[in-house]
Amino acid sequence: MKSLARRIDPRQSLAAAVGWLLVALAACLALAANLWLGSFVRGALLEQYSRRLEAAGEHGSAELDTAMLLRLQSVSVVASMLSEELQRSDRESLRRALLAVRRSVPDLVWLAVTDADGFVVGATDESVLGQNVFQHAWMSQGLDVAWIEEGRTPREHFLKLTAPVTNADGAIVGVVAAQLEWRWVQQLVAAVRASPGEWLLIDRDGVVREGPQALLGKRWRDVSDPLAPFDHRVASLGNDGSDLPARIQLRRLQGNGSHGPYLVATPPQPPGGTLSRLGWQVVVVQPVESVAAFANAIKWRIALVLGLLGFVAAIGGVVIARRLTRRVSAMAQSADAVLAGSASRIEVPAGGDEAARLGTALDRLLANLQDERDELRRLNAELDERVRERTEEISRLAKESRDA
Repeated sequence: MKSLARRIDPRQSLAAAVGWLLVALAACLALAANLWLGSFVRGALLEQYSRRLEAAGEHGSAELDTAMLLRLQSVSVVASMLSEELQRSDRESLRRALLAVRRSVPDLVWLAVTDADGFVVGATDESVLGQNVFQHAWMSQGLDVAWIEEGRTPREHFLKLTAPVTNADGAIVGVVAAQLEWRWVQQLVAAVRASPGEWLLIDRDGVVREGPQALLGKRWRDVSDPLAPFDHRVASLGNDGSDLPARIQLRRLQGNGSHGPYLVATPPQPPGGTLSRLGWQVVVVQPVESVAAFANAIKWRIALVLGLLGFVAAIGGVVIARRLTRRVSAMAQSADAVLAGSASRIEVPAGGDEAARLGTALDRLLANLQDERDELRRLNAELDERVRERTEEISRLAKESRDA
């Protein structure tokens, strides 16, 4: 344990010092990269979600518009089929034909055909036969082009489809009208799912007709508060929200179970389409919180990956540092052995790099010191011998003087 602590102590090991330096550098680089990538990922994710919201809204509008256009075209086909029966005033044939269409298209609650003066000459409901409906707007529109409009009564909500009946010369001789129940619209909306987000259907009066239960029957402008850029509630996006695409808005929806801001996409309606005739608008909403949560998850994944890469890089740096300092460590151990007296020379690494030159210089310095030490010992021995001889001579002369 002490050996391991010494090996990782930067104060006692050059390799450990280099390794810890690499660890610190890797951590700093990982942190800086994470901060930069986090901001970049949030901005890119916001742009991607905005485009996906727009695409989801355009997809929902196209699906709804196409489905209603097909229903309107089916009424136009019925009108072209009933031209001869209408000109012959064959009410029974008209009734049988309308009932056959009603059985094949159960979503059509009832069908009727009128002459050019607005009198009902054929219908699936015999109670309306002979009535004049010229005063209704759908009748006047049907005398011009195939038309669709929204209808409401205190008891029901429906779509009215009309198409002109023409003769062989192209003259309009009547109108075919059909009523499409609202349940068909609800089923169509349920089948068309927006991904990401959820979409709302807003009618001509600005009332939410389909969407979250909490918003149904409420005016869109009353339940959605626009948020200006730089609003503090947009901080979770990682920016001020000012770089959103033109058709993406930030709004707070009231009564939708969340008080946070929403991304709102309002795709343009194609001119001349059924949605434009009805005055409907498809809106796709996505909580900012979900986008920010997804961005945070990606940010933490990036941080984890960068941290792991930094850790691997640091471990690799420590290994490389130990390989580079192994020659220096060998010289240090050799010097310790010389100091302890178990060796007389410093081990010089092979090669011509700095470590080898340092080892050669230290070895020569040690050799010179040893030579000087040996020379000093030899001189001390000679001096001791001369002192001994001189002492003996003085003793001899002193003895001769006493004897004389």
